[in-house]
Amino acid sequence: MLICLVLQQYRTDLNSMWDKIELKPKQSRKKGQTWAREYLESLIVELIELKIKAKNENNLVLYNQLQNSLIRAHEVQKELNEKLKST
Repeated sequence: MLICLVLQQYRTDLNSMWDKIELKPKQSRKKGQTWAREYLESLIVELIELKIKAKNENNLVLYNQLQNSLIRAHEVQKELNEKLKST
């Protein structure tokens, strides 16, 4: 699995990526908000799929990293939703 090799080779911390993601729109504000929500939702779906695959392959290290990243992704999603409600 490619992601396993990348994680093992570089010892990437998946949680750090959530602090670097910028969900700023490149179009109008309304289109940008829709884009940010859809993008974040697609990332979460991919994380869930990878987490299930890691569990099925008994890769506990990757599973735990994906679980932590998924928790952080939901935090970012909540922050985004709160920010969008206030605008």
